[in-house]
Amino acid sequence: MSLTQHEKAIAALARALKPVTKNQNKSEVDHYQAIENALKAAQSVSFNEFLSELESELKEAKRVMDSALEQRREQLLRAAQEHGMPHKRMTDYDRVGVFKVTYKGTKSELQVGSEAMTIVTEVDGSKLFTAIREAGDKLENVPFSREAFFDVLKAAFGIAKAKSQVKDGAVAIKTLYPYVAVAWQLQREQFLKTPGSKSFQDYSSAQFVYDLARFGRDGWSIGNETLSTQTPNMATISAGKAMILPTLGSLEAQGPQLATLAIKTREG
Repeated sequence: MSLTQHEKAIAALARALKPVTKNQNKSEVDHYQAIENALKAAQSVSFNEFLSELESELKEAKRVMDSALEQRREQLLRAAQEHGMPHKRMTDYDRVGVFKVTYKGTKSELQVGSEAMTIVTEVDGSKLFTAIREAGDKLENVPFSREAFFDVLKAAFGIAKAKSQVKDGAVAIKTLYPYVAVAWQLQREQFLKTPGSKSFQDYSSAQFVYDLARFGRDGWSIGNETLSTQTPNMATISAGKAMILPTLGSLEAQGPQLATLAIKTREG
């Protein structure tokens, strides 16, 4: 039997069951007749065959889905190669530029280090690559200077300290991030001129780890001050309290994992 035939048999069974399960007054004879009709309808449904057909359909659907995903990944990596963007094929995901690309159905999630940036719904790998380039441009086009970023970090530390969230001179990176997002607004002329929700610009955690990576690319110090980091232990990682920075340029290794940040001043 085809799935369509199974569907008709099951629909007939559902109709036959209604008089049995409906809460209504009916005679013993009517109740008996309803049960008999439902039994006959059930006997016409080959459940084992139906399950076998479904299993076969599921297997074929998975084959088609896997084939489509494989094609998307191949198209993506080919496009990255053609445009000279660093790329690396992994088992369950791909690395393209600064992004880790993971797949679920027709959706591809772009992560920067440990932080999700966006989800792209696109089955064509070439078009997915275009979306990845645009996402990369969005990160890179956010104005950045090491001095200004360090000032933002110090302002964020000041807020954390006022809230008694500095311990032994360090702040948990996840705790510090929201304060960085607030302090970052104070570097923008538009927000300073007309502070409010309309001039408040999103500063995502993906942008934060990207900017940290940009800062660290040229060293972790400015003048006599150094941004000090602490590597998380397994408990911190499992609790989702750490952040991972992206690698800029090389895809051979994962970026540094950070649990806390601190600003230390060198004497002399």
